[in-house]
Amino acid sequence: MKHKIKIQYDENPLSPRKDRDNLGRMVCWHRRYHLGDEQPKATPGDYKIDLARQADPELDKDLNGHDYEDHDPEDDGAVKECIEKALQDNYVVLDLYLYDHSGITMSTSPFGCPWDSGQVGFIYASMNEAEKLFEFLDGENEDLQGFDRKVKCHFDGHEEIRTLREATTVYLQDEVSTYDSYLRGDIWEFFVLDESGMVVDSGSGYDDESVCRQDAEAIAKQLSTNT
Repeated sequence: MKHKIKIQYDENPLSPRKDRDNLGRMVCWHRRYHLGDEQPKATPGDYKIDLARQADPELDKDLNGHDYEDHDPEDDGAVKECIEKALQDNYVVLDLYLYDHSGITMSTSPFGCPWDSGQVGFIYASMNEAEKLFEFLDGENEDLQGFDRKVKCHFDGHEEIRTLREATTVYLQDEVSTYDSYLRGDIWEFFVLDESGMVVDSGSGYDDESVCRQDAEAIAKQLSTNT
């Protein structure tokens, strides 16, 4: 029995931020859209200060008496330097940009249009959480610390050796790409049909149409072979 496939846009896609486990925490600030995982009441600067303090209990001492509670970290060089060091040592943080014109799209790189786009927030992952995701290389990390340590990772079906920071960065970029597909409505589903037109298998939630098609064709081929 031959089977056919049907590929179409997923009409009711699940949110990749609400319905999946993610490494990154996506925080956004926007007046009209509720984006990412969280829309904090705190300003982006204050949010980063809190992150830095959580990661580095010694941060208060490092500031050498600077009162950062009353300062914008963008304006105070000494305060900003201490905060950025704590963030750099303990997190991977990627800025998020939104383009809003006849729909919205998100990226970790700025868009070219200065009127309809701008930074909307950031996505971050802690080193402690990233460590759980990758396999560290034996014998190659004796002289390396933190995010500089080497790990094995798999991207696009290929095994690679990268630093923990590089691997975490790629992983977060992939999360943003998946969320961008969701925002743009570019999510796919497939149906496998028998000769009578009855659906015998299906799949949904694909952010890549070609992968969706490959999976559908593989299932259809297997079903046709077994019947």
